[in-house]
Amino acid sequence: MHYRRWRRRSKDAVYSAALNGFSALTAALPETAVARAGESTASLAYRCLRSEAGRTRRNLAAAFPEMASDAVDALARACFRHLGAALTDVLRFDALTPSNIGDHVDVRGLERVHAALENGHGCVIATAHYGNWEMFGAALSLSGLAVNPIVRELRSDPLDRWIDGRRRLVGMKPASRQRSLRRAVEALKGNEVVVMLPDVDTSVRGVFVDFFGRPAYTAVGPALLSARYGAPLLSGFLTRQSHGRHLLELHEPVAGSGVPCSDDALAATMATVTTRIEAQIRRHPEQWIWMHRRWRTQPGDAA
Repeated sequence: MHYRRWRRRSKDAVYSAALNGFSALTAALPETAVARAGESTASLAYRCLRSEAGRTRRNLAAAFPEMASDAVDALARACFRHLGAALTDVLRFDALTPSNIGDHVDVRGLERVHAALENGHGCVIATAHYGNWEMFGAALSLSGLAVNPIVRELRSDPLDRWIDGRRRLVGMKPASRQRSLRRAVEALKGNEVVVMLPDVDTSVRGVFVDFFGRPAYTAVGPALLSARYGAPLLSGFLTRQSHGRHLLELHEPVAGSGVPCSDDALAATMATVTTRIEAQIRRHPEQWIWMHRRWRTQPGDAA
């Protein structure tokens, strides 16, 4: 037991030191060079992390049954490279400011968020672990919005503190899932933005919705907060472009959101949100986390 604790703490210390060192290094290098380095590191990870790479290929093959095996493998490798590039973006958060965020991110539909906030009850934005979801929150925050992302705590305390610090550097006010309800309610009552990512398997209250042709257990949190506190529910996504910039697109509120409703209506709302998420992923499938066990919980398991 003591050995395991020592080993975990040693790994945490190494990871933390490496991330801090990489942060300092990336600040001194051109952005394109840093992104290429991140992609190269992720390509190495694809070869080393065999379990995650295999799960990525299996999930892709199930989602795109018409795709040949070599194309599946190429797409899986592209998924890892994308995550490597996304990490380098986060490493450079200390260089982002309200005056230069437009040099990195093109934002479309921001007026929809401002319109949603006119009711004085805040708004909920559902996004996904797609593109660079950390940059999604950063861009909204640096555009002048009070952004409260609901986040899952990492198993490693040093890594969790590191990513929490990155988020706060760009003005986000993250809340862990353990304290998410209270913080989300406070944010909505303060007419702020709550960002949630309902595209992962969960142990909290949820419903089964169709996702790439299979039932996927999905948290109802976004729909429930919207209905209970009168906050419009929007969706939005940030896509990494081929030239290294990002495009953040915010969509119209989900029909019927922001008003009290039945459990069936909550499920229908999350089905709509998930349909939007799937449509976005289909446009750029290399930018989603296919290594995640999204379909782990199945009907009968969550009873």
